Amino acid sequence: MPAGAYRERVTIQEYTAEDDPLGQVKEWRDVEERWCRSASIDVAGQARYQQIGHSRVNKELVFPGEITLPMPDHRFRHSSTGRYYKAVEPPRTLGGIKQITRLAVKEVDPDDVPD
Repeated sequence: MPAGAYRERVTIQEYTAEDDPLGQVKEWRDVEERWCRSASIDVAGQARYQQIGHSRVNKELVFPGEITLPMPDHRFRHSSTGRYYKAVEPPRTLGGIKQITRLAVKEVDPDDVPD
């Protein structure tokens, strides 16, 4: 991967629900910021995701190194566009010495919460 390929910044957010004296406080909290690049998924790739029930997948985020996340509790906020994305499958880590993690995502509404 050429230098400077990871030019997009995303904030990884985690959904939390905590009890307080007035009930439960539910919110998205920033966990970490990471550099990545985004890649469009071609029509054939979109068709494969549609066959397994993910109709709105059209982008893949690619991170240097390895990322492990509990699936339903995390989302990604793109710093420059302000858009929010959720993973539709577990992260795939590829490579040997210079690992990358690929993550197929769909755009979600900022007010969406995990099931």
